[in-house]
Amino acid sequence: MKKQEAGFFLLETLILGMIVTALALVCYSYLFLNRQRLYCEGAVTASFLAQKQIALIEARPATWLRSVGEVPWLEDGASPVERNHRQFYLTSRITDSPYGSRLRSVEVTVAWEEQGKRLEQSYRKLVRCDD
Repeated sequence: MKKQEAGFFLLETLILGMIVTALALVCYSYLFLNRQRLYCEGAVTASFLAQKQIALIEARPATWLRSVGEVPWLEDGASPVERNHRQFYLTSRITDSPYGSRLRSVEVTVAWEEQGKRLEQSYRKLVRCDD
């Protein structure tokens, strides 16, 4: 080895290490962002399904709203609901409100599976049941 080439191997190793580290960070950030995108798609779809269920419950007659208990998915009665290549499980419940006899509490819980984990979101709204 000549004197001018001494230490050149160390410099090559450091540059290669920085390149490999940069590539690993790019790949990790891509996987992280893809995971976040999938979660957000599921959460937004769950939110829209819950809003739709609450709107369908509100559109029912007041006499129907006076009954208390479980409510099936009102669009087509099928559960689970399939949207965006995922299955969403909706549970809707009408309960008495502590704020008076003319109000009912509607709670819609939407659950789905994302990367082996069960995720769940709940939505509540007070609905007026006057004639």
